[in-house]
Amino acid sequence: MKKGVEILLRYDTPIPAWISNQDLNVSGSMKTFGKEQVYSLRIKNGEAIFIPGGRAEVKMPGSQRFYVAFEELQVFEIRDPEGNLLKRNYFLCEKCFKNTGKISKESPSETHGRTDVVMQCTECDNTWELKAI
Repeated sequence: MKKGVEILLRYDTPIPAWISNQDLNVSGSMKTFGKEQVYSLRIKNGEAIFIPGGRAEVKMPGSQRFYVAFEELQVFEIRDPEGNLLKRNYFLCEKCFKNTGKISKESPSETHGRTDVVMQCTECDNTWELKAI
């Protein structure tokens, strides 16, 4: 069984009622992430994943499936309850800590059916490479 997740969100992101109403499983607080203030949403025994386009789905305790909870670019990272990184949003620039990355170069990956990309931040021009996405 999963212990839960911590989801780092933009500070102004609305939390869907189907998540926030489960007050025994959900808690949240503001947190510093890089140079930014973000909202840390913790879901005990829950799970979260990124889906294409930078959206995030959440599976609440007792649920059999994931549901879209957060729209594009609202989630920075998904962590385990101890704060260890599980997944980072592809669009997150690690230099300025904003979800402002855009694909600047694309090429076929060595992994069949996957693509290697070079992302570039529209805020600070930082670049980073993603393999086999």
